[in-house]
Amino acid sequence: MKIEKTTLKDIDNLIKISKTESMPKKHNKWYVDNQRLHECFVKYNKLKTEALEKGEDIPFITDDYIGQCIMNISTGMAQNWRFRSYYTNWKTDMISDGIEAALKYSRAYDPYKKMYDKDGNEKKPNPHAYISMIVFNAFVQRIKKEKDEEYVQKQAFLMHDGFAANDLQAEEFMTVDMDGTNAFEFYQSYVSDVAEHEKKLEERKTRYLKPKDEKEEEQPIINEFFTFD
Repeated sequence: MKIEKTTLKDIDNLIKISKTESMPKKHNKWYVDNQRLHECFVKYNKLKTEALEKGEDIPFITDDYIGQCIMNISTGMAQNWRFRSYYTNWKTDMISDGIEAALKYSRAYDPYKKMYDKDGNEKKPNPHAYISMIVFNAFVQRIKKEKDEEYVQKQAFLMHDGFAANDLQAEEFMTVDMDGTNAFEFYQSYVSDVAEHEKKLEERKTRYLKPKDEKEEEQPIINEFFTFD
């Protein structure tokens, strides 16, 4: 019997195959099982239907897994590249708003509603995307609110000579402070931020005043935030 020589490369390949077959798929800590989430909503929908038939109010969502998924989606979305660069206190409020909005509005989710793609093929139920859209909109509204408040603070600061720029001598005004930024640069950043926000406010006003048929509908791409199963 002829014995073939086994090389280190062959052994490495065998180890790789063994690891691939034995190791389960890893998920990130904000992973959501879409199928399980859908099943939970089916149970909730039954409770909601029974309550409405009895003339009672729509029950609150008390399912532990739905609540955990809402928290995972909100926390995970805050780490997305669109939102992770915002101030920590802003993100804390964004996550809280996302959870609150999802608990409130996901009660309207219909697990039996049929959805179709552009080719007319029926799509799988996707409660993950439904909740993600609610959370996304809550994030956007929180950011708008925070930016509006920041604009008011900076504008008031400038209007009341918060930097006392007129009272400073040129040399004193250019003095570098602890973080390496001189007073003039700091003042200019405030002026720039205020002007930029006022421009956005004008754009927002113009957009809202457009006739309905001229408005462009912009839908965020939620699917790129998470992997749906």
